[in-house]
Amino acid sequence: MRGVDAARIRAALDGWRGEAGRNVAEHKRVEAWRERLLARPEGALAELAAEYPPADAGHIDSLVRRALQERSSGQPPRAYRALYQALRALIEERGR
Repeated sequence: MRGVDAARIRAALDGWRGEAGRNVAEHKRVEAWRERLLARPEGALAELAAEYPPADAGHIDSLVRRALQERSSGQPPRAYRALYQALRALIEERGR
C-alpha cells in the first residue's frame, strides 16, 4: 500500500462525496417542492410552473389532489410517491 498513489485515491473519494452531496441536495429540493405543493397547492403549483416551464401542471395538480385525499383517508401513499417521482424527473431534466 505504501507504493500506491494516495492522490488518485483521494480524488476518487472526493468525486464520490461530491456526487453524494449533489444527490442529497436534489432529494431535499424535491422533498421541499412536494411539501410546498401539499401545504398550499394553488400558490405552489403556480410557482413550480414559473420555475420549471416544462412542468405538466395538470398532471402534478392531479397527483397533489390524490395525495391529499390519500393522506386524509389513511390510504397507502401511492400518489404521494408518484408526486415525488414526477418532481424528481422534472428537476433532473432541468439539471441536464
